[in-house]
Amino acid sequence: MKTKLIGIVILLIVLKILLVLFIPVPLGFSDSLTHIEGAKTFFANPSFSSAINTQKYTIFPMLISPLLFLKNMNLVYFFILMLNAIISSLIIFPAYKLAKEFLKERESILVAMVIAVLPAIFISSFYVMSEALFSLVLMITMYVLFKAFTEKKRKWDILAGIFIGIVILIKTQGIILLFIVFFLLLYILMKKQWIIIKNKILLGVSGFFILLPFLIAKAQKNGFTLTGILGYTNEIKNVTHGTNIHTKILWLFFYTDYVILVSAIICSFIFILALTKYKQKSEKEKVFLQLTFWLIIGTILIAANNGSYFSNIEDTRIIGRYVEISLGLLVLSSIIFINDWQNKWDIKKTILLLFITITAPFILTKSLFPLNNAGLAHIGVIQIIFQYFNIPIVSLVILISIATFLVLRIKNLKQKRFLYFLFLYFLLISTLSTGMIIYDANKNWASLEEVELGQWINANLEKDATFLIDINDMPEIDYRDKPSKVFETKDRPITVIAYWIYGDYSITNISEAEEYNYIISTQDLKYEILKKGETIKIYKVNTL
Repeated sequence: MKTKLIGIVILLIVLKILLVLFIPVPLGFSDSLTHIEGAKTFFANPSFSSAINTQKYTIFPMLISPLLFLKNMNLVYFFILMLNAIISSLIIFPAYKLAKEFLKERESILVAMVIAVLPAIFISSFYVMSEALFSLVLMITMYVLFKAFTEKKRKWDILAGIFIGIVILIKTQGIILLFIVFFLLLYILMKKQWIIIKNKILLGVSGFFILLPFLIAKAQKNGFTLTGILGYTNEIKNVTHGTNIHTKILWLFFYTDYVILVSAIICSFIFILALTKYKQKSEKEKVFLQLTFWLIIGTILIAANNGSYFSNIEDTRIIGRYVEISLGLLVLSSIIFINDWQNKWDIKKTILLLFITITAPFILTKSLFPLNNAGLAHIGVIQIIFQYFNIPIVSLVILISIATFLVLRIKNLKQKRFLYFLFLYFLLISTLSTGMIIYDANKNWASLEEVELGQWINANLEKDATFLIDINDMPEIDYRDKPSKVFETKDRPITVIAYWIYGDYSITNISEAEEYNYIISTQDLKYEILKKGETIKIYKVNTL
């Protein structure tokens, strides 16, 4: 069976690499650009001090930094996506190991395959971002945490602490694991499992020592505050600010609805049924239910906090990938507890149907496409069709309500059939999302003036050249006073060119031009024009 797993992983990797060939430009602006800049920082000075200067992210920029020796940025991006294709496919192994704790060999492999084709995981291969690595290490951590809270072997606690530290260093969203561990500790305290409790000291110590060097270094550089230690600025304020409480509450409902919809409704309902029968579960099942429950709750809370930055919910996008990281465990729980499914209609089904009907209209006013909402890409396509034919949104709400009703009316749910259904369902959505990504890359990005000029810089100018990007060409958007403009603007910023700048660049005033080799600006300047696009010009200032 291990040979079969390896074969599936290789097949997935080859498929994803072939798909990468159809994506001519890096996507995910500006998160992907942030990762690249972090990699450049570490590549230029591969030291601990430069590692902490990689802005929000630490591990992934360090991991991809050696690829910069290629110098050709197109090759760099291709190999980063190839690396992500490998990383995202490897999630099959920890998913299989976790499933094997409850299921037979064949079913465990099928569950691992389902998790591997979940839209958010599958499409993470196509972005220069840490999402693929985060999903893989998070799944490993969930498995190790499960073992740490169900077995007395100390190695699991040490490994759990190490992986928790790594997850947090990949993305600060990994702090959610501390939240999960806290509630699991409360559980074993109530159970008076003293040996397991004693071992948790090892978990804390190992995690602390993984994080300590980075936390101290960041605090010394940025100040001994939460923002300084974690390396974030506005993002931390978004999560910790105490305003817009009513907006936070609304987003809690909306993201809960998102989780239900993205899990094909049925997975969430089985999980809810399992929770209602919690006392009847075995000790291992109780720990797994808690892992899944607190992961879902934690991701919803983080997403809701982020969404409440603006007081008006219409001014904020829905970012489903924040909560889709819990989908793997949610899917697995639906397979483990499939016998809890009930054929008869009851109050729980009625409440779920009403909840979706009431909350879905808001979600349907948002754009449901990858990168942020890959799991609901099929609904996004239906949105476009309805808009094209001027069909009111209420019709889509009715359609989703009918689909929910039909799903909840399913009888005699069988594990094997359900597994095959989930695999095909999520594979189709992943295929649809991938098609959208390829279309977006070729239709909306590849022909951009900024992209064409960036490609020209990559092919013709010195790799170590320095660039000044005219600050006057940056869009003037006040993200607090004019929030709607953040999401209405269709123009791509001039900094898209920076994707293909191998050397250093700064966004600053033209008055500092003499300190750089080249200028990128839309203005008419006194310097020699090397390349001119529709509106943007590349000027030569100083020769290397």
